[in-house]
Amino acid sequence: MITRTWGRVHHRFSGMHCWPGAPEGKHEHLRNPHRHEFHVTVDFQQFHDDRDIEFLAFKDWLGRFLEEWSFDLGHQSCEMMAACIYNEVQGCWGTTRDYRVEVSEDGENGALVE
Repeated sequence: MITRTWGRVHHRFSGMHCWPGAPEGKHEHLRNPHRHEFHVTVDFQQFHDDRDIEFLAFKDWLGRFLEEWSFDLGHQSCEMMAACIYNEVQGCWGTTRDYRVEVSEDGENGALVE
């Protein structure tokens, strides 16, 4: 039994960030700016099986939004970026449906907000 239908889009972009609070030791290099290819996945609730939000329209919108971000993302973590994207998605596409936003570094480790 299907309980919920989701649409899903992916987008990638390059950026630099750092983690000023990285602990000393093995990972302290993360305090310095370093580059990643950030992978963004957004799931959006669909209310029927004939796609009430078109994938391509959503992907176009997401790409335009992410192009406005600077290459230098400062100290933004994947969690911070995902929350920001989530808020923008809700602002553009409405608050009557559920969303999930995932941001990962190089398609490996990252964060999911819902």
